[in-house]
Amino acid sequence: VGDLVLREIASRLNTFAREKGLVSRLGGDLFAILISGKKDQFLSQLSGQVSELVKSCQASISTDSSEIVCEMSAGVALFPADGYDAATLLQHAEITMHRSKKSEDNAVEYFAEDFGCEVQKRKELIKDLKNAEANQELQLVYQPQFNTSRDCVGYEALIRWNHPTKGLVSPAEFIPLAESTGLIHPIGNWILVEA
Repeated sequence: VGDLVLREIASRLNTFAREKGLVSRLGGDLFAILISGKKDQFLSQLSGQVSELVKSCQASISTDSSEIVCEMSAGVALFPADGYDAATLLQHAEITMHRSKKSEDNAVEYFAEDFGCEVQKRKELIKDLKNAEANQELQLVYQPQFNTSRDCVGYEALIRWNHPTKGLVSPAEFIPLAESTGLIHPIGNWILVEA
């Protein structure tokens, strides 16, 4: 079902970008769209287009057994104002997307210069996360799972990162970083061995 949802979202994104740009799946449920256009005309239409795209992707998806409704958040970075190269633009768009996820009333955010401190913080966390396993900063905690009769039927392993200067870093903060940088693979292997 997850694959079906990803294919349908990719199809909707491709429909949106067919004559305007290029769609790429970066990993997991993270997609990027590169759209080109002349600045004056483009900017006046972009906000409405991105909002329509978000609504399109949030429309329900039918499967054999149910209807699935997705939530979508979008982060927008513009060339050259928000970066001169692809890596910087993608990084700024991703940071902006994470901000839009935290916003209660807005699924679309545009990069702003005051996000610069977030960019630096993200770079530092990635650097530290690369060394977290070697420095023995990762740990597993186990949460018991109960059935309706209150019998313990198993345990869920949860990862924690005890940063040497920041203390406990929330999984909500470092797991998306690990996923977007590929660090999730060595961390996943560590979890399997540790568990």
